[in-house]
Amino acid sequence: QSEGRTETAKARPAWKQNGMVVLGRFWFFPTTKEVVLRAPGEGLTWTTKPEFRDIVVAQYGTPSLPPTWRYFLASITLIMCSLCVFLFWLGSRFAGDRSQWHRALKEDSFIGFKKYMLSSHWPKVKKREAQERMKRRVSEYRQFYAAITAANPGPGRTVLLELLDSIEESGELEVGVRFQFGSSLKEHGERARDAIREIDERLAKQEALPAEVVSALQQMRLQKDSQLNWNVIPVRKHFREDKNKGRERIIARLIDRVFAKIFPERIVSFTLDKEGTAVSLEVTYDVSTTDSLYSQESEKNVSDEKKKFFTGIAFDWHFTMRKGAKILLSERLTSRPAAHFSVSGTAPGDIYKTMAMTAFVNFGKELLKFFGLGEADGQGERTRASSGQTHSELFRQFKSYLSEAGKDALDASVSNAAESFALAHSTDILEMAGAVNGELEQLVGIYVNGLAQGVDIGDLAGDVLGSLFDA
Repeated sequence: QSEGRTETAKARPAWKQNGMVVLGRFWFFPTTKEVVLRAPGEGLTWTTKPEFRDIVVAQYGTPSLPPTWRYFLASITLIMCSLCVFLFWLGSRFAGDRSQWHRALKEDSFIGFKKYMLSSHWPKVKKREAQERMKRRVSEYRQFYAAITAANPGPGRTVLLELLDSIEESGELEVGVRFQFGSSLKEHGERARDAIREIDERLAKQEALPAEVVSALQQMRLQKDSQLNWNVIPVRKHFREDKNKGRERIIARLIDRVFAKIFPERIVSFTLDKEGTAVSLEVTYDVSTTDSLYSQESEKNVSDEKKKFFTGIAFDWHFTMRKGAKILLSERLTSRPAAHFSVSGTAPGDIYKTMAMTAFVNFGKELLKFFGLGEADGQGERTRASSGQTHSELFRQFKSYLSEAGKDALDASVSNAAESFALAHSTDILEMAGAVNGELEQLVGIYVNGLAQGVDIGDLAGDVLGSLFDA
């Protein structure tokens, strides 16, 4: 500070010398040194600018600064250590990426390459190749699906092929599923009374009816009237909206399971109540009672007036699949329970739950048929029992068949090869479809075993339910 002027410099504390604090600003490779001396007791500050150097040296002597070579050595050491740490980190990242890539290559599947893409590691050197391999595998699955459904395409085949095209573009497809429950159902007595009322209205105009029609109506009225006295277990309380939430989760998992069975590996996934997906599936369903009545086999020799009956049900499904604002399909299906099924006990709740589960499985079969993988008429248990064919085995045969025909040939040649494969392996395809339908039927056994242990799988957490279905 001199004559009212203050000279300052940005600096940092360095060391003390002769009771003074010496401040210095030194770079990694210093070319100049701006030394500032400050006397705390006097509140004065000096710098080493040339015009003040002589005064500073005369007053305090020359500060003994560290030699420049030490700064160079420290700087180089710090830079080298930092570089080694960075190179080690970078090498570990590349090594991890290489390991992930080799695992994906070893698995050689759409899911394997998708795991590589979704993994948190960096830098994903093979990202572009992984995307190409995923698209190539989806293209192969598309050709495979087109081949195995060529004989019985099903009305949903075109839509599914379009979805597969979108997978080829994006590398993945997740479908959000939303459910909406419709009307409540009528009890058997209500249906019987409605039927009697309708018959009476028709009989009131019997002059206009043929005699045989009148006789049939009168016989039907007697039958409905007698059924009013039967012991039919109420059904409505077992299908309230709150009771259906667990069933909706089962249905969503069942739909996911059905699509998982259409292809050798899971390339399309369905998630309940997930927003923002590229494709959405809206399912509206109604549960209604039917004229069918179920009874236990143990009471087959008991008179109708003394045995317990359970009302038959039917599910009417209306599912709409959208891709953005575009409606890909809008279809209605009806599923009914199996004519015969086994239960874990005689509690009405367990019986109606199992009845509903058999209806769900039949819904899954209807979906498979809708997308071209239904069982042929008369195929039944005979084909399932003899079937050792799985999707994976048939797909390997398909790839081998295409390879022999010239896998990388023109699209027309590949298409012809796919059609030839479908003709040559028609029996294998039917056996595979039978095996897939048979696997769906096994879900009823899983459900019944769960009820026997006091567990309704519809109440399980989503990940536990998914693992159970996948197993």
